Amino acid sequence: MSENFNVANSVKVGEVSLININSMQMMFALMHMDLAKEHKNNAKGLIEQVKANQDKSKEYATLISDINAVLGTDDGESAQKSRATKLASLKDRCVDLGIPSDSSYFSGKTSLAEGQKLVQSLQGLQEEYGTKNQTIMVQIQDMLGQYNANLHGANSAVQQSNNVLQSLAKAG
Repeated sequence: MSENFNVANSVKVGEVSLININSMQMMFALMHMDLAKEHKNNAKGLIEQVKANQDKSKEYATLISDINAVLGTDDGESAQKSRATKLASLKDRCVDLGIPSDSSYFSGKTSLAEGQKLVQSLQGLQEEYGTKNQTIMVQIQDMLGQYNANLHGANSAVQQSNNVLQSLAKAG
């Protein structure tokens, strides 16, 4: 929030510049509106992070599904060589998602157990995005709570200002 006062009692709050604000309640309301806007924008940024994490999680799910399709059930030597060749075609996607490029998953033969370990590694990395999203969702709830509290504060200040003006009008 930015406030600038001069001799004429003008106030600048955020992008709004008002002149001759003589009511403390109205200045308080403007301050709350500026804070509410800030919390709303912060919540929007966090929502974008959640969307990005969900997209990343979908990438993991798709890759895990593709790897499971490659694994099959046969663990003979020819199946291991075939599996390694097929997994090598998925190597770039795996590396992009956090699996080391020098991993044994992409060498000459890949046993069924090694393939399952690869899937478990990817599932662990995918779960990290779920955990991140849960944390961010709590932060979003907090931001929205603060947004609502600031809107309520602004509304209360405006009501108090109106009550004062009505009392003055009745007294005059």
